[in-house]
Amino acid sequence: MSTSCHIAVFSKTPIPGAVKTRLIPALGADGAATLHHRLLRYTLGVVCRAGCPRSLWIAGELAHPALLDASDDFGIGLRSQQGADLGARMKCAMQRLLPHADAVLIVGTDCPVLKAEHFDQIFTALVNGCEVAAIPAEDGGYVLIGAARGALARREIVLDALFDDMPWSTDQVMTCTRERLRQIGASWHELPPLWDIDRPEDLVRLTTMPRPNVPIL
Repeated sequence: MSTSCHIAVFSKTPIPGAVKTRLIPALGADGAATLHHRLLRYTLGVVCRAGCPRSLWIAGELAHPALLDASDDFGIGLRSQQGADLGARMKCAMQRLLPHADAVLIVGTDCPVLKAEHFDQIFTALVNGCEVAAIPAEDGGYVLIGAARGALARREIVLDALFDDMPWSTDQVMTCTRERLRQIGASWHELPPLWDIDRPEDLVRLTTMPRPNVPIL
């Protein structure tokens, strides 16, 4: 994979009660935080296998022991997310990283079936002419989103479309993203949808996998 591509992993400090809140009724606050932490480490392992520059962007305290351990174990730098909402934080990261890379991809840490090959396919699309590439999530959001550097003026138009005033945390995110990209005449590529872990029913799916990548407990 080209070193001109950068992966930004977006996550939160694994504090009980502050992460995976929709799973707390099923797992308890500590159990939900443990699952969040294990999903984070699984994602970082996949990102490392993709073999390109990477950074871990955190909403919350950077000095948490679990994050410091992850930084050391996976050789990844920690950065603070900046912005009033998720869209502003992702846009800020893109604006900081894209001047230094041909393509930047932002990935969350909720998907237990993400593989290094997914990054290869997304980056290939971005460096071969697509302005945006994504893997939709089955729940209507997306697992990851990537953008090509492009010219500065065009890049800002694309980033505005992707991240401004988006209905975050709803099942309309990917639908709205597609419509925004159509409105600005952007070229984009999608891989088949993947599932992520946000709701109690997702836990059942995880436990019924033949060999779960991420143990719940």
